[in-house]
Amino acid sequence: MEDLILIIIMGIIGLTFWLRHIYINHKPIKTVNAKIVDMTTKPNRNRAGITSFSYFIIFRYGNGAKIELQVNDLEYKRLNKFQRGKLTYQHDRYYAFILDEDNN
Repeated sequence: MEDLILIIIMGIIGLTFWLRHIYINHKPIKTVNAKIVDMTTKPNRNRAGITSFSYFIIFRYGNGAKIELQVNDLEYKRLNKFQRGKLTYQHDRYYAFILDEDNN
């Protein structure tokens, strides 16, 4: 009985991830003029006690709308608060941030 419950739970989790993937893939990829307004890190600790970090950047675009996107460590180190450029993203997926020339 416990095995059946575990199989059902794993099936529901798998279906949830699959549906979310399909949902996001049907969202448009957008490129907007944006400014970095904040940068944060969040620690993640696994069961072995090893800590890793997730990196997030908050962008402001358009009429003041904000979006927080997770980026990799290289992008996080490359960018700085208050820089402006063209942000490309899809729903909550970060693709790129191309700096404006006056940021150099």
